[in-house]
Amino acid sequence: MDRIKNQIGVMPDAANYYYEMTALNHMIFFSELKHAKIKPDQLVHLLERVGLSGHERKKVKGFSFGMKKKLGIAQALIGDPELIFLDEPTSGLDPESVVEIQQLIQELHAQQKTIFLTSHNLHEVEKLCSRIVIMEQGLITKYGSMEELKSQYRQHIELSLKIGPILDEHVQSIQQELSPYCTDLAIEGSELTCSVSSEDHIPRMVHALAKREIDIYKVVPKQVTLEDIFFG
Repeated sequence: MDRIKNQIGVMPDAANYYYEMTALNHMIFFSELKHAKIKPDQLVHLLERVGLSGHERKKVKGFSFGMKKKLGIAQALIGDPELIFLDEPTSGLDPESVVEIQQLIQELHAQQKTIFLTSHNLHEVEKLCSRIVIMEQGLITKYGSMEELKSQYRQHIELSLKIGPILDEHVQSIQQELSPYCTDLAIEGSELTCSVSSEDHIPRMVHALAKREIDIYKVVPKQVTLEDIFFG
């Protein structure tokens, strides 16, 4: 069990810190608890990796919330663990620190580390995670890669087309002509919006409009986001 524990790093959302210790002493103390033989300069390097360069010998009691969060991440990386649990690693951080920590997580992933990341920031999850689990009241309701979740969620594709002018008397006939390919079709000014059940219908729509000598400037399918899937 000790060997297994040494391969695991944990950063809880609400971590306890020893406020009278310096950041470096804090790291030394936890490396000793983990029975990890790490030189102080290696621990300093860990602190630098999370953005605490220059704060190694400062007491934790003077740290901001964000600095404590970074210290918690550095603590989780002691001993170069293979399995890392990070609970809300970027919550409460300023935008610059968020980017730094996200880049660090991506670097760890590139090093073949397995990372369990919990976050309420859906954009962050979509950006960082290769596999996603959505839980409701302690139960897993959705699971898979972003592409798998998209395919499960997306029953149709919403389109927006920027087109040339159409005379009012032609709108109804165009709607009838496009009805085999799309639903919920609406034309307002230079925008045509609709839903299609398959990507195969998009070029057929474009071809039908081109036959009517209607200029098509842009075709934009709406991208499904993790927020859509979460609330869907």
